[in-house]
Amino acid sequence: MKDYVKCDVCGALNPPDADRCKICGTVFNKEMAKCEVCGNIIPLDANVCPYCGAVFNKSSIPIPPAKEKSRFLRGMAIGILIGILISTAIIYPFYIIPMEKQNDTLNEQLESLETMYTNLSMRYGILNNSYNILEGTNSNLQKDYQEKIDEYDSLLLNYTKIETKYDNLMNPPSDMKFIVVLYFTTHYFDNSKQYWIFLKIDVKDFMGYRNMSHPYLTTNYQQAKEYVVVDKYMEEIVSIVKSKLVDGTDEELVDSLMSLAQNKADVFNMSSDVSDSMDNTMYGTYYWIDKTMKYPVETLVMHSGECMDDVILFQSLVKAAGLNGAFIFYPNKNHVQGGVKITEPSHSGSDLWLLLNDETIANVDGYYVAEITRYGWKIGQLQISWENEKVIEVIID
Repeated sequence: MKDYVKCDVCGALNPPDADRCKICGTVFNKEMAKCEVCGNIIPLDANVCPYCGAVFNKSSIPIPPAKEKSRFLRGMAIGILIGILISTAIIYPFYIIPMEKQNDTLNEQLESLETMYTNLSMRYGILNNSYNILEGTNSNLQKDYQEKIDEYDSLLLNYTKIETKYDNLMNPPSDMKFIVVLYFTTHYFDNSKQYWIFLKIDVKDFMGYRNMSHPYLTTNYQQAKEYVVVDKYMEEIVSIVKSKLVDGTDEELVDSLMSLAQNKADVFNMSSDVSDSMDNTMYGTYYWIDKTMKYPVETLVMHSGECMDDVILFQSLVKAAGLNGAFIFYPNKNHVQGGVKITEPSHSGSDLWLLLNDETIANVDGYYVAEITRYGWKIGQLQISWENEKVIEVIID
């Protein structure tokens, strides 16, 4: 230790050739004195205190003992250390321990929050995936919705057009008419005379029939008579047909009316399932199954009808001609034919049959059958296989 110079002020060890303390800056090998103003140790020959700036006479500065300064600093350091230890001993149980417990609580809360965060992250992933799916679904729904909107607009446009047409039909001009082309023959034994009728039907008359009640035929066969109507159109047709007869007999008249009312599908090799493809170049009616029966004018304008509609048209013409007619129902065949009461046809033979007491068909005088559903049949002709079929007769008043 003799190689070092110890500072009398702070006790720090300095190199042997140092002229000033490297810690507190005290000048070595000089006499020291205490500043009367701030109390700091300064060189004895200093005119101004380097700490507080006080100016003084050299003779007024006492020289403090160096050892007293050193003891003071050591005492102060020991006091500070003891104070720290005492403070720690006092603070630890009242501050440090609660802080540690609080820290443990905070750590537990942190772990709980981390767990919640993990769970929320998982739920977020699931929800995000669901959102993406819903977003895709929503996009598809938006596309479908737009397609439906376009479809609705198209349907609305078509509806508007149809509604306009319907309004025109319901309130047609007075001169608006349907042109119906009808075909018939006279001298029915060889069909040598062929004629066409271009019948004009007022739209208002057609709509009048369309708006009338249309009872549905079930087991009450008498309802069929309600559809037999004699109007100006039936009378016009009968008048034209009568004017073209060759022999002028009731048989020729009935055969001619049958040729006009009979279904023409077989003539054109058309089956009933393609009847909707036929156009207005067809003459008379073709077979088209529907549930609602039609009045004669409806059948003519709509250019269609099943067996019931064809027989209604034929019987309306028969009644307009002043002849007695009847409906002949075949319950087991789900079919209906016409019946006309005339004298025995001249083309008599084994194929002639008529009604007898609503039971069976027999060849005695009475109502002769008229097959209207197929073209080419004559009055009184019937399929032999139907000879013993059960029938129900409805006489038209």
